[in-house]
Amino acid sequence: MSPTSAHSQSQSVPSGSRVDFISLETYAPDLILAHSVMDPNSGVLWVAGRFGSLIAIDSQSLEVVKHLQLEDDSGASDLAIGAIDGSLWISTLSTLQRIDLKNEQTALSFGIGSGGPSIALSPDNRYVWVSKSFEGIERLDTANGHTQRLIPPQGETALIEEIMLSPDGGTLYALVWDIGPEIGSEARWLSAFDTSTFTETARLPINAGEGNAGLAEMAITPDGQTIFVAAPTSYSSGSPVISVDASTLSALGVVVGESQGGISVSPDGSQLWFSSGGNRMRSLDLTSGRTNGEIRGGGYCPVFSPGVEKWFTCNLGSGGVDVISASRSPGPPVRPRAIPTPVGFTVSWLPPNTTGGLPVKSFRAVASPGGASCRTRELTCQIRDLRPGITYSISVTAANDYGTGAPANVPQIKQFMTLVRPPQQVRASLAAGGVKVTWKSPPGAGRRTISGYTVTASPTGRTCETTGAKTCVFANLPAGLGYEFTVQAKTANGPGRPAASRRLMLPAPPSKPLPPAKPVRVLS
Repeated sequence: MSPTSAHSQSQSVPSGSRVDFISLETYAPDLILAHSVMDPNSGVLWVAGRFGSLIAIDSQSLEVVKHLQLEDDSGASDLAIGAIDGSLWISTLSTLQRIDLKNEQTALSFGIGSGGPSIALSPDNRYVWVSKSFEGIERLDTANGHTQRLIPPQGETALIEEIMLSPDGGTLYALVWDIGPEIGSEARWLSAFDTSTFTETARLPINAGEGNAGLAEMAITPDGQTIFVAAPTSYSSGSPVISVDASTLSALGVVVGESQGGISVSPDGSQLWFSSGGNRMRSLDLTSGRTNGEIRGGGYCPVFSPGVEKWFTCNLGSGGVDVISASRSPGPPVRPRAIPTPVGFTVSWLPPNTTGGLPVKSFRAVASPGGASCRTRELTCQIRDLRPGITYSISVTAANDYGTGAPANVPQIKQFMTLVRPPQQVRASLAAGGVKVTWKSPPGAGRRTISGYTVTASPTGRTCETTGAKTCVFANLPAGLGYEFTVQAKTANGPGRPAASRRLMLPAPPSKPLPPAKPVRVLS
C-alpha cells in the first residue's frame, strides 16, 4: 500500500548518484528537450525535443542509436510506446503519427486539428486517446483510422492538460486546469472516465481554494491502485505531490511537500522520483515512506530503465540527458540452498543480480516456522537449534544502506529436519572379551524411521553397526586407555543426534612375574 505522508526524519542515504551525462547538442543544436519514453522491450529511451528532433538512446550502453527528424517541426507534445506492435506514437500541435521502429518509417499520420499536450495508448495498442486542449478528448481506432470525440469539453476555459490510462485500460484519468475568465478564478481537478461508457465516474478538486499556475503532472503505480499528482500553486514555488486512491479519487495525503518538474513511478512500484528544484532530485520509497537525500540532475521528463537500475531525466539547461544510478534495496540472492545438519541447516547462496546502486552490507537467512535465523557478510551461514520432525521453509535476503531487498526462497520446501533425538541411557561396561555398550531407543518423533545404530569408540575411532539391536560388543580394544562410546541412530536422511556414555577405563592386563634370581658367587 502506498504511503499517505512523507517520512519526516532526515535520511543519510542518497536517492542515487549521477553516473553520466549524454550530450545531444551534436544531433540538434540549441536542443530543448520536452518529452521522453522508454521502450520496455528493447530498453531504448526516446527523447523528443522542440523543432522536430527525435533521438534514441540505448539505456545500457548509453549510446545514441538513432536520430530522426519529424516533418512537423513544431515538435512533439507527447510520446507513447506501443509495446505490442513495436511502434512509437507522437503527438504534435496538429498531427498524430505512428512510427514503425523496425524500418523507421511513418506508418500512420492523422490530422488532429488543435492538438493537446497528452496522449494515452490502450494496453492492446488498438486505441490512442488524444487530449484536445479546450475541445475535449478524442479516441483514434488504429484498426480503421476513425476518430471519435468521446469526452466533451470540460468548460470554455478548461484546459485538459494531461491524460493517462489505468494499467488495465478501463479508466481514463484527466487533469483539467480551468484558467478562468480572470486572474484568481483558476481551478484544477482530476477526473476519471469509464472507457467503455465514456462517462465521468469521479472527480477530485486539486488545490481547492489556492492559486493554480503551470501544468500539473501525474503518475500511476503499476498495480493501478494509487495516483500521484504534482499540481503547482504558483509559478515561483514548487508543487505539493499528493497521493490519490485511483478507484475512488479520494485524496490519501501529501507524500512530498514540494516538487518542481517531473514525477515518475518505477516499473516495479517501489519508488516515486521527483524534482526538488535547482536541478536536484529526490526519491520516495513507497514501501517504507522514507524520503531519501537529494542528488544533482535535470528532473524533467523523467523515466526509468526497464530494470529500475537507472533513472533518465532531461537537463533543460544543458541540452542533454542526465543518467542517475538509482539507490534502492538489493535484489534477491541467487540460487539459495539449504542442507540439513545434525543441529539445523547450512544455507548458501550467490550474490544478487542487482545491488541497488549501493554495496550489499549483509545477508540474512530465516527458517519458518519459528523464525530462527543467521546473519553474515559471507555467502553461507548456519541456522541452529531447530526442532526435529518439522517442515521448514528457508528464505534469504540481502541488505544495503537503503534497505532490505525481496527474499529468495529455497526452491522446494522439504521435510528437512527428520533427525531423530539422541538414544537414551547409553552405558558401557566391561564384559568377557571386551566392552559391552547398551542403550535405549530415542524418544519422540522419528523413531519409526530408524534402521539401525552406529556406535563409535573414542579415541580409537572403531565402530560397531547394528540393524536394530540396542547392544554392541567391542573386542580387542587396546588396554590401558579411557574410552567414550557415542551412539547414533541411522535413518534414510542421515545419522540422528549422538549420545555418549560415561568414560570407561579399560585396565591393562596384569604383568607376568619375574623369573627367580640366580645365586651369585662372591669371591673373597
